[in-house]
Amino acid sequence: MLFLIVMLVLSAHPTVASTLDKQIEAFFHAQWGEKASDIQVSYPQTKPQLDCEEPILNLVNPQKKWGNVTISAECHHKKTFIQVYIAIMGNYIVANQSIAAGSVITQDSIRLQSGRLDKLPPGILLDKTELIDFVALRNITHEQPIKSTMIRKRWQVKAGQVVKLILNGDGYQIITQGKPLTNAGLGDMINVRTENGKVVKGVVTNQGITISDKKN
Repeated sequence: MLFLIVMLVLSAHPTVASTLDKQIEAFFHAQWGEKASDIQVSYPQTKPQLDCEEPILNLVNPQKKWGNVTISAECHHKKTFIQVYIAIMGNYIVANQSIAAGSVITQDSIRLQSGRLDKLPPGILLDKTELIDFVALRNITHEQPIKSTMIRKRWQVKAGQVVKLILNGDGYQIITQGKPLTNAGLGDMINVRTENGKVVKGVVTNQGITISDKKN
């Protein structure tokens, strides 16, 4: 009888651990969706024992999804932190040709390449839409992986340039002029000096800089 009890206790932990492994793998597959062709999870440290079989899992740093990653597992309002290593195969962006500093990046400039994302430097771009029509900040060699620090948006407006200001309020619209205090691309929020010297915040659009004065 005692032997049976001991075996039941010992066998419980592997079951929970196996369930946790599957949950963590499913969690990262959900994070990546179709962008990843293969995901392998390993544990650099001993896995902690949890108080439940279905913890709530979250990334401690949502920006870091491969390599050494920390996830939180919550059971009964108690969080336990788990160190994992995520080895992942997926697509990333490389230069399809040499790209000179100051050049605008086009569809022909880049291509997708498949490989181990966890072996690449931080900031690697995975989606072409993240850099089409952007400007290269430095020379990029053929087949070099492209990082976010290598590019910037094209300037839609420049500091000191006279631009159209569009003030949208409740039931009215006022169009005037102003000067941006910094360079900015489409969608950026920037400070603009109006004709009367007041500094306001607005969003850069194709029409100009839009300022919202709506109450809700």
